[in-house]
Amino acid sequence: AHTVEVGGRRITAANILIATGGRAKRPSPAWITSDEAFHLPSLPKRIAVLGGGYIGVEFAHIFAGLGAKVTLIHRDKLVLRGFDPEVRELMTASLPAHGIDVVCCTEVGGKAGALIAGDRTIEVDLQMAAVGRDPNSHGLGLAEVGVTLDAKHAITVDEWSRTSVPHIYAVGDVTGRVALTPVAIREG
Repeated sequence: AHTVEVGGRRITAANILIATGGRAKRPSPAWITSDEAFHLPSLPKRIAVLGGGYIGVEFAHIFAGLGAKVTLIHRDKLVLRGFDPEVRELMTASLPAHGIDVVCCTEVGGKAGALIAGDRTIEVDLQMAAVGRDPNSHGLGLAEVGVTLDAKHAITVDEWSRTSVPHIYAVGDVTGRVALTPVAIREG
């Protein structure tokens, strides 16, 4: 058995598994994330979704399907980066038919209620960011026990999810690999 101090607590175990997940990124406090999206007191009429990845496209469809006017703001010409090119083209082309306006730009500014994206001003009642997740690795005392983190503070693991400390393993979003719930569940 090994004893380590993690987050101010002493833990004794033969092996330790870190599965603390990640937290959604947001450009500023004015933006909600997928963490808050299901807890809205009512459906806003006009919603901007920032990010054309899996989560952004999914929530754009959910909000549009519930009747909101949705604008999806994405930095690339096609949504779903990392997916098959034909799927990306088909999905991007089909968004307007689902009531989703797409704005391609690299900078978003403005203030609550009126965003400036590209050369457009978009009036919104809600701004949702779906621009990725940061690993929940802060405050765990990982450096003190020798666990290596990458430049983005994700835990570095090998093909067996083992960290730089042989009896400490890590899975899911805290590792910086594919940040999808089903992947994290499978790794666990």
